[in-house]
Amino acid sequence: LCRVLFGPKLNLEAWITLFLIVPILPLDPVYVPGPAKRFAQLCGLAFSFTVVIIRFVFDLKEAAYWVASALFIASSLEGVFSICLGCVGFAIMILMGIIPADTCHKCRMLFHTIK
Repeated sequence: LCRVLFGPKLNLEAWITLFLIVPILPLDPVYVPGPAKRFAQLCGLAFSFTVVIIRFVFDLKEAAYWVASALFIASSLEGVFSICLGCVGFAIMILMGIIPADTCHKCRMLFHTIK
């Protein structure tokens, strides 16, 4: 929740990654536009909250496992293949006009089809 509201500046994991792990690795950093990443974090938070509600309020174990599995798959795609489903969803919502195109200029540059 803290990361969704304030971005990476208050996230200990982001600081450790940025200042301790990344300088050690011989890889070039990949920068992603902030609004798309924040939306993806909000989607992850919503999935996590949904799992808790389904499991503990409605007592539906199997449904909670399915929602948690979807979250695991989305997180795995991001971690292993750098495919951010939340970012893709953000770009699609810009294309559909749900989110104004001028919300994220870098997103338009990242997804060249967005006008």
